[in-house]
Amino acid sequence: MDKQNITTSREPVLWILSDTHLLARNLHDYGPAFRRMELTTAGKDLAYQEWRLQGLVDLAITKRPTAIIITGDLTFNGEYESARRLADIFAALEVLGIPLLVVPGNHDINDGWARSFHGQQMEFAREISLSDWKNLFFASYMHATSQDPSSLAYSVNLNDQYRLLLLDSCLYQPFFNYDDPVTNGAISQAELQWVKSQLAEAKAAGQRCLVFMHHDLYRHNRLIHRGFVLDNADEVERLLAEYQVTAVFAGHIHAQNILPANDQRKLPEIVTSAFCMTDQGYGVVQLSPTGLIYQRRSFARPEQEFAAYLHSIFFKRDQRPILQKLAGREIDPQLWQAGTHLLAKMHWAYFTGSNLISEKDLTALQQTPAFNWLVQEQIMRPDYLLSLYHTDPAADNWQLELKY
Repeated sequence: MDKQNITTSREPVLWILSDTHLLARNLHDYGPAFRRMELTTAGKDLAYQEWRLQGLVDLAITKRPTAIIITGDLTFNGEYESARRLADIFAALEVLGIPLLVVPGNHDINDGWARSFHGQQMEFAREISLSDWKNLFFASYMHATSQDPSSLAYSVNLNDQYRLLLLDSCLYQPFFNYDDPVTNGAISQAELQWVKSQLAEAKAAGQRCLVFMHHDLYRHNRLIHRGFVLDNADEVERLLAEYQVTAVFAGHIHAQNILPANDQRKLPEIVTSAFCMTDQGYGVVQLSPTGLIYQRRSFARPEQEFAAYLHSIFFKRDQRPILQKLAGREIDPQLWQAGTHLLAKMHWAYFTGSNLISEKDLTALQQTPAFNWLVQEQIMRPDYLLSLYHTDPAADNWQLELKY
């Protein structure tokens, strides 16, 4: 196995994406079946992601990051054609010496929801098998220092100071799947043994380790965490902390959130928001021998027309389920408009990581007619609505700096 470093630079730059959820253009025709499905996708953009990912590649050709990493759910629902198309879009970067490094998400492998949409018809599409994944993203594995024989995990020597551990946290059906994808995840015992060997090898080489996976190590919302946090998170945390892993990067929850290490958490974890929705957030990680800086950036800039499109489809995400809950009831138009707008605004703040609020402002929010309407009509529980905000004045979901 080639153990050569990706770069000789002592200050490499990584771009981190998560949850691109690409649906290949040749799998739909914007017709009725596609439009019906689009209503259920919780604010994701499925129509223009090929174009946006190509735009990101064009930006990378100009900016020249050292590597780009996607932490799972590359495809909408595990369509082979979607993964093939994504690999093709990023292939130009490999030629320029900018590797694409990927880990699978719970929607990528043997996903029984893989479909194509043409006219009125929704049909089964070819799923991605375990062997398909390695074949489609063979360029990622070409950079591997080591590959875990029990999973899709691998390690990469970034430079003499850093080793990247790209872990497989997903639970797969063993063969072709007609059922729902598995939401929760874990690191198997066999993979943990491989991880331990990589951590020990990196320590002996004087390298710091960065871990990338789809599922989360910690709870990033105090109410909603089932299926998002690793089933064996405590065991994984102990191992990573034992070897003083520098930071963990994840996705899965579609929300931007940073949890620094503290008395309860042994490691910092950065979850980058879903590229397929809101303002298309991605992370830029600047590394040096003495520190790490993570900064969130938006690919869909506010002044762009496309940003307005993303905003509009996201704000529509809550209207359909609310209408279903209120079916048969008399609706006050003013409260309906204020309530749906408030809920969308709160969700936007949560998913973009711009959800820091003072205790005073949070109290005032609870006293608004719109908030009370959402609660009284039993559209949303008050504890859920409050969980969307941070009131810690020291919280920062967009930037983290580590010095060592």
